[in-house]
Amino acid sequence: QRPVNTDTKTFLRFTLDILGIDYRIAHGSLGSVPKQGATVIVANHPLGCVEGVILAELLLMVRDDIQILANQYLKTVPELDQLFIGVDVFEGKDAVKSNMKALRAANKHLANGGLLLVFPAGEVSQLVDAKQQRLEDKAWSRSVSALIRKNKAATVPVFIRGQNSKRFYMAGKIHPLLRTLMLGRELLNKSAKTIELSF
Repeated sequence: QRPVNTDTKTFLRFTLDILGIDYRIAHGSLGSVPKQGATVIVANHPLGCVEGVILAELLLMVRDDIQILANQYLKTVPELDQLFIGVDVFEGKDAVKSNMKALRAANKHLANGGLLLVFPAGEVSQLVDAKQQRLEDKAWSRSVSALIRKNKAATVPVFIRGQNSKRFYMAGKIHPLLRTLMLGRELLNKSAKTIELSF
């Protein structure tokens, strides 16, 4: 049962436990994350939601001043609201205005010496080679590199190993929105799997 009036850390752990998701750091360590000062964590985006929850839990073990630039709908979860800077990934009519506001918030957070987690592709990785099961992020946003340069932020790359179901990638071939609509299902089918991360 969902815990009542819980804090962010407890809720993140509850989420991973209830979904049956485990993870391990396969290479490197959290020691590569600076304990203070403007820092940007950049990561690939192979799964959709899981990697954000995992990285949030890990990074909160190092420092508390974390913000994640991610889908604005994640802010509708009360326990996660303070953790996210919401981005309109569906490009609605107010998307440009909304996303400029998000970038300003991210910039302010870094200017104050905070840690920002970003998935620069802005969407889940695509299957580019079915035979070799090779995934690829779309071109990373230049806005992220601009944030890093402007704030002289330390940068820590993270690689997440994993992929979604074949059906997910087939849906993406039909229309990107279909793939997005399947993210909830993909979150639920990661039970009993160990996600590997490299710092």
